[in-house]
Amino acid sequence: MNKWILCCCLLTLLSCNNGNSLLSSRPRGVLSKEKMTDMLVDINLAESALRAGDIQRTLPADSLYQKAQYVEVFKKNGVTPGEFNKSLTYYIERIEDLNDIYSDVISKLSAMEAEMQKHDRKARESQKYIQEKKDKKNPQ
Repeated sequence: MNKWILCCCLLTLLSCNNGNSLLSSRPRGVLSKEKMTDMLVDINLAESALRAGDIQRTLPADSLYQKAQYVEVFKKNGVTPGEFNKSLTYYIERIEDLNDIYSDVISKLSAMEAEMQKHDRKARESQKYIQEKKDKKNPQ
C-alpha cells in the first residue's frame, strides 16, 4: 500500500513540473551551459574586434557602434539580453558550472586562434614562394 501512495505522489509531482525535469535544476529561461559558452565566445570575439585598431579608445564606452556589436551577438544566438543576464546570474551562483563554461570558452577561443595562426603561416609561406618565383624570373 505504501508503495502505491509513494508512486501516486511521485506521478503527481512529475505531472505538476511544467515541462522542467526534476533532474535538471536549471530553471526555465536560463541558457544551457553550451549556449552560454557560445554566447561568451561571441562576446569575447566582439570585444576583440572592438579593441582592434584602437576603436575602443576613440569611442565612448556606450557608443552606438559598441552597442550594435552586442546586439548582433544576441541576434546571432537568438538570445535576449534579459535571458543572458538571468543566465549569468544563475551561473555566477553555481561556480563549478561557471568554471566549466569558461574552460570551454577558453578551449574554443584557443582552437580558433590556432586555426588562424595556421592560416596566417600558410599565407606567409605562399607569399614567400610567390616572391621567390618573381625573384628568379627577374634577377637584379
